[in-house]
Amino acid sequence: MAHCIERFVASALLVIWTGISVSAQDGLDSTNVYQRLKDVDDNGLTVGRFRSGAAEPATDIVLDEQGKATGGRDNDAADRPLFRSVKEIKLSAGTFPEFVELLDNYVSRASTAESNSDGEQQEIEQFLDKALATRPMTIAFEYVTADLGLDMTAADFRSEVKRMWFELYTNHFGGNATPFCSGFEHVFVGEGKYNAGGSGPRKGEITGYHGWIKFQRDEKLGAVDYLGTKYDLPPARLPANPGVITLRMLWNLDDDSGSAPVQLFKPKGGFFVGLSPECELALGTVAYFEHGEGLYTNDKRRTTIDGATYDLVMYRSVKANGDRGDHIRSFYPVLIGLASPVADDAPPSSDGPLAIVRALPNPDGDDQTGEWVEVKNESDAIVDLSSWELRDRQSGTRPLSGTLAAGEIKQFLIPRDMFSMRLGNQGGKIRLLSAGEQVQEVSYGDAATEKVFEF
Repeated sequence: MAHCIERFVASALLVIWTGISVSAQDGLDSTNVYQRLKDVDDNGLTVGRFRSGAAEPATDIVLDEQGKATGGRDNDAADRPLFRSVKEIKLSAGTFPEFVELLDNYVSRASTAESNSDGEQQEIEQFLDKALATRPMTIAFEYVTADLGLDMTAADFRSEVKRMWFELYTNHFGGNATPFCSGFEHVFVGEGKYNAGGSGPRKGEITGYHGWIKFQRDEKLGAVDYLGTKYDLPPARLPANPGVITLRMLWNLDDDSGSAPVQLFKPKGGFFVGLSPECELALGTVAYFEHGEGLYTNDKRRTTIDGATYDLVMYRSVKANGDRGDHIRSFYPVLIGLASPVADDAPPSSDGPLAIVRALPNPDGDDQTGEWVEVKNESDAIVDLSSWELRDRQSGTRPLSGTLAAGEIKQFLIPRDMFSMRLGNQGGKIRLLSAGEQVQEVSYGDAATEKVFEF
């Protein structure tokens, strides 16, 4: 039951897996725990994609991706739901019923206080009882204790899992203290940031909401509107049957206070699809412990699952002194592309006429208006910038405009508003895209005041 006010205006991904049952004696790859967790997901659902004119996939879930989303919240590239069909009987087995019982325990508005009733605590215990007895969570416990070498009993592990996912905490982010946060709500349920009260239509933004089960249920109820896909990768880098699609979505909900409904928007969002609740819980739990052991760089870890490469992103809570806390703030995967060698420290390169050349993430005095990125036209012709944009590592966007003459360098200020990109002072990524296709990505480390990074 959480309300972590965290700006995920742009990012998170819809990851589509198939459930493959593999016994513990089937030669699992011990070097890739995330592949192992997915391989033992006995209760996962298989996923296929509907294609007009093609035979209907014989899978538990059939997705209807439709068009590529463009523009804002009023542009809908998908007339039909994302979930074309789901074998509902699969959702009545395993931990699905106990998981679903947890979804209505949370207040939708991020700044509204939460409380844990005795009944809700009992629902958490019942879910953990079943989840911790499954193969994914067993593998997670064995990995944490044997491979990572953490000294804990099964009872200790259960206590840690409950705390990191379900315990309410206060997060300190961007100089603001946000009480009543919990990882489970942010990741699996989602939260809304909007103004309370008023009689007319209201709008706001979605934070978190990385759970496919919640989305599928909300879509059946007409509470969410799938607006289309939002791929960042060029077609050549997408797997033939990609494990990830990105989406744009609206979440229409009735305000908890009984006021007028509010429409929440997420320019880019997503989640695992088809994984069982225990497998998703196991993935995030392992990521949390690996993060604590220093195996994540800039809050992400690169891994390969079923032939595709991903960055798994793990954000832990932040204490008042700026140290990382003991709770999960968010967890989601980012598709990198086909499984081929992609070094984290590969030199930045540009696949187009423009290139990022410099950036100032931490200006003196005012981070609200003083951040900037410089872009250079390295071609011999004038470039129209109307289809170009900058994005941060969470896909917050800064559209570009005007033109760049051949060889010209132009500085673009980064405005601090609800949907704009942000340059983190503790390091980050800056991406340059044209017509939605990425042409360059650069990284930087800790940014001292007034330090200019050159790429």
